[in-house]
Parts: sequence; C-alpha cells; structure tokens
Amino acid sequence: MPNEQWIPFCEVRPGPEWKQGYDFFSGYTNVHQGKGATVHSMEGPYQAGLSVLDSPKQSSWTISVRKVGPPVQHYPIGVITWHCGRYGASSGLYAGNASLLGIEVEGNKYEPMTITQIAWLIKVLAWYWKRQSLGPPSRPEANQVFPNVAAPIIQDDELWEHREIVATDCPSGRIPWDVVIRGLTMPPEPTEWEFFTKALLHRLEYFHRVLTLAESLRITEYKLLASWRRSVVEKPVDVEVYSEVKALCQQMRGAINDLETEIG
Repeated sequence: MPNEQWIPFCEVRPGPEWKQGYDFFSGYTNVHQGKGATVHSMEGPYQAGLSVLDSPKQSSWTISVRKVGPPVQHYPIGVITWHCGRYGASSGLYAGNASLLGIEVEGNKYEPMTITQIAWLIKVLAWYWKRQSLGPPSRPEANQVFPNVAAPIIQDDELWEHREIVATDCPSGRIPWDVVIRGLTMPPEPTEWEFFTKALLHRLEYFHRVLTLAESLRITEYKLLASWRRSVVEKPVDVEVYSEVKALCQQMRGAINDLETEIG
C-alpha cells in the first residue's frame, strides 16, 4: 500500500493534535483501518466548522469539502478522528471512527450539495479507494437507521451516512449517492457520463484558478484606488499598478481560453 498520508490536491489546515485516536482509553490505538468512508453535513459554513474543530468539543474529521476551493485536509489519512461514533461489532468498540474516513460537507441542513462539491467528493473518495486498494463501493446499510436496528457491522468498501451509525439526522439527505457511486464506478470505456464528469472536474479546476486570480485582482484594485487617491493631477494612475492590473486581466482571459479548450 502506498504510504501517502496527505491527499495531493487538498489544502492542508491541521486540526488540534489532541483530537485523534483513543489514548485516554486502555488499549490505545490511533491506527486507522481504512475500510471506507462516512459523509457528514457540516450544518453551517466552513469557518463555523473550523470553530468546532478548534473548540474543546470532542469532534474532529479528516476532510472538509467546501463550496468554494479544493477540499481541506485536517489530519493524516492513517489516524483516527472522532466523527461518527464508537459503534460496530466487526471491529470492536471504536469501529466507526477507526474504520471509516470522516468527510464533512459544508452547508446547512437539507441544502443540496453544489456540483463542485459533488465533483470534489468523488475525487477524494476515488483517491482514497485507490490508496486503500478497496473494491467497488457499496451502500449495504442504506436503509439502516439507528436506533431501529442493532449497532451496524462495518465491512470493507462501504460508504456510510452518520445517521446510519448513531442517532442523528446528519447528513440530512444532502448526499446524492447515485451520482457519487456512479462517478466512482465508471467503466473503462468512455461513456457520456465519463465525459460529463471530466467536464465538471475541468470546470471545477478552472473556477479555482479564476477565484485565485480574482482575489489577486481584488487586492490590486485596492492598490489602484489607493494610488489614485494619493496621486496628483499630472499622474492620475501609477504606471506599475496599471501594468499589474492589465497582466492579471490577461491571465483571467487565458484561464477562460483554457476552459473553452478543455471542455469544448
């Protein structure tokens, strides 16, 4: 198995060091078994999620899927985070957290995931499934809602919702599992779905580039305005700042041309 602990396309924003593993219990372990994943709803904006992560509350997760920008990783893949409860007869007392990767999706209750969030979630899961050498993903417990049945048994290759493990309504019906699983199990031959998914990923990567450029452009516009206010009549605009704005605009146009070429 490859030894990657950090997903290469995710940003890194570490969570508190103490929010991992079970060193406060006898039989301490912090070795994640990597059986599958649990997807959660953040129930609010990303910054509010970070506030929970940084708080004394005993709650942590490995990946955040934001509405804007690439996913963010908070802990190495191989450690246990506290996101879905300590249930599951197949692996002992800590099976939920010890077996399943915790993924939080930004947004409020019952709010549909955006297209970009779906694309990033598929990409994260595809990377993880390959890293763990897992088989075809399944949803065998899709109709199992705690506490109507006994504690679930967690097997390999499974995708779970938080509500299927403990008494909660998370993720509030937000996860389009049919789309996610279809995206993870595309056949080797190109299909209409494959072309569609590739187009989404290209568009997602384009939006991230443009957002980065837009932030630089916004900062530069502030500089331009400040320069204008400081200037005298004979020199209303600073030439260096004007050149920077012009170059950024050219980059924006280049990004748009890339998009048209990639998904045209």
